[in-house]
Formats: sequence, structure tokens, C-alpha cells
Amino acid sequence: MLWQVLFLSLTLASRAGAAPLDEAELRGFFEARWRATAEAPSPLRGAYGGCNVVSIQIESLQTFPLHRRLEGREITPELNRLAERGLEWTCCFGQTAGGNTSDAELLALCSLLPLQEGAAFRRCAGHDLPSLPRALKAAGYRTAVFHGNEPEVWNRHRMYPRLGMDLYVHAREFGMDERIGLGLSDRSFFEQTLPRLKELRRPFFAHLMTLSSHHPFQVGDATDFHPGPFAGTPFGDYLRSVHYADRCIGDFVRRLEASELGGNTLVVLYGDHRGITLEQRGDLARFYALTGGGGPTGETEDAFWWRQTLTVPLILLAPEREGVPTLQGRMDAPVGQVDIAPTLASLLGVPLPWALGQDLLNRPDGLVVFRRPELIRRDYWSAFEGQRVRDRHTGGAVLSVAVRSAWREAMRRQAASDALLERGIPSTGP
Repeated sequence: MLWQVLFLSLTLASRAGAAPLDEAELRGFFEARWRATAEAPSPLRGAYGGCNVVSIQIESLQTFPLHRRLEGREITPELNRLAERGLEWTCCFGQTAGGNTSDAELLALCSLLPLQEGAAFRRCAGHDLPSLPRALKAAGYRTAVFHGNEPEVWNRHRMYPRLGMDLYVHAREFGMDERIGLGLSDRSFFEQTLPRLKELRRPFFAHLMTLSSHHPFQVGDATDFHPGPFAGTPFGDYLRSVHYADRCIGDFVRRLEASELGGNTLVVLYGDHRGITLEQRGDLARFYALTGGGGPTGETEDAFWWRQTLTVPLILLAPEREGVPTLQGRMDAPVGQVDIAPTLASLLGVPLPWALGQDLLNRPDGLVVFRRPELIRRDYWSAFEGQRVRDRHTGGAVLSVAVRSAWREAMRRQAASDALLERGIPSTGP
């Protein structure tokens, strides 16, 4: 099939990679980026200085269930509500590779790209890495991670100290009173986490990861959501698990905002990676048709169609501050998980000079780089260094000249990320 041939080709082509950077080239690359960032006017830079941050990484959550009803019932009513009163990026692409969930952490916390092969959390735990938690720790923050899984999964127990995390609360430190799937249920996880957040020295950065919507998506009677025509299928099980996670997240955010933390805490929510597989693309196409249309452009057999489905939610909730504009609305330009840390750093007024992403509130360039030889540049999708270019809105073919400079920049970003992951934080730099 066409999509199988193309994705195999993308995987093989990705192993060639970009030319490596020496240390001088690496410093020069980031110095130029940081200088441009620092010199750009940004009215919101530092507007939320001193705020706590709660980052919620949601297991296997893609964008397509949001803002849709199946047989009259909302699938994600809580996230829909949060998106409406916060700032929502509707076209945030998941950029993970072989490290899956741990790659999402690398992207969102470090603003670095995944490795070409394997997981950075396993292969790069021998040295410190630049990250938002490390930058916030240097600014006086307490940094913590909460996850209801075993600490050795993805080598997190070794990797988190390398990212500047002070505290890691995992399955052995929670009361395992309710299990769903791989570990502690999302309901119990959030109930046990909120009191611990209240005990942290402030300001703090807390990274929370849900688990119940992990494959194989079996949540039993923890939700009463019925997936209609998808009942009894993996796709239907996925929708049920997402509905359950959605309710747990909504309950947690309500209680957090009602607590003494609510008036001084930024909350960011994002999906980590895809939940459905290529084999379920037929169910996904049917889902779009049953829930109001508006699905991806093109044919389901085309890799271009599939790439458009691989977006994840990204929602930012900010407390009210005198003299600061309300952060609310929808932003439809393409962005990536790699942009989360620089955006938060800018709002908090903390320097993050080794970031590959960009501040999404200050004229981002619309370039999303993947580990495979693919990219998104504003209105275009491209693969194989410009050999294939499509208009994201019409699906029509486009001349490669439209993305030529984007490919040069994408390969430089890949090389810079690989160099930092291989060597750690340089002794001198931006």
C-alpha cells in the first residue's frame, strides 16, 4: 500500500540524518537563535514571573476527539471547557519518535528533538541536559514530577536528575488503591497529587503525567461513555479511555483552581503522542464523518492524510494578573511540542538559550520539524527534503522551492539537537 511504502521510506531516510555540528558550530547556532529571541519585542515576557507551573502530559491523547459529539454526547467535555476559557493551539503536532512518552517529555521539557533511533531517556542519561526545570530551579523554583508508573520505565529515575528535577513521586510512593491499565488510575493519581502540590515550596514547577488512556485502553466501568458504532473495537475503547481521562483532568483542574494555588499557577495541558494506529484509519475517517466532518484533506491511504491526524491538544490556562491581557482564544497556526518550554519560559521571564522551539506568543515561524524526513511549514507539508510538497489545506502538489529554506533550517535543528543530546550542556554558550 502507498502509506506503507512511504512510511518505510521515511524511516530509512531518517537514518541518514544531518551533518554533525562541532562545538563551535553548536554554540554559534544557539547564540544566533538566542540573540534573535532576546532582541524581539515581547509584551508578555515575564508577565507571569514567580507563578507556579503545573504541566499535565496526557497519555495517548490526540486532537480529534476534542470539540466533537458522538451520538449527541461530548467525548471531552472538560477539555472543551478548558480550551474555551484558555488559550488553545488547534494544530500542535506530536513530534515523538522511538521514545514515545519519554520523547514527549524531552520535547516539552527540554525543547529538543528525539533521537533518530532509540530513546534519549535511555541513551543520554550520562550527562546533564538543558531544560525548563533546570532553568527554573536556577531561578529558585522547586521542581517535581508525578507519575503513577514504576520509576524505571523509560529510565526516568536516572534521567530526571539530569533534567534538574528535585523530586520524583512514582508508583511506589503513591497509595495504589485503584489500578487501571499500567498503573494508578487517573482519578486516584490526581486526588493524591493535589495535596502534595500544596506541600511544595513555592514557586514550583510540577510535571504530571496521566496513565489510564494508555493502550489497550481498558477502563472498564470507570466511565459510562458509550462509543456508539465503535463499541467493542479498539477505536471505541480508545474513545472511552479518553472520556475517562477527560473527566479526571477536569475534576483536578477545578480543585486546583479553587485551592490556595489557583490564583498564582499556570496550567499547561498537552497530549504526548498518537493513540490510534494506521490500521484504525478507516474507523477514524468514519468518526470524522459521523461527528460533523472537517477531517484531514486527501485520501486515507496517503501518508499526507495520516500526518494531519497526528496533532495533539495544547491548552494554556493562566491566572488573572493586573495589567496583563487575558490569555484566551484559538491559535490555528502549526506548532510543535518542542515549543512548549520556550513559551512557558518567556511568560515566566526565565532565559532558555538552548531551546530549539520558539515562543508561541511572539510571532512563531510556523516550522515544525520531525525526526523522520518530514516537516510542516505554515501551509505546506513536505517529505524527503522537498521531493514531496503538499498544500495542507487543499492537498494539491506544490513546487519544492516553497520549502527549500525550511529544509535547510530543519536539518540544522536536527543536528543541533543531536549534538546537545550526545554531549550535554556545553561549558560555554549563549
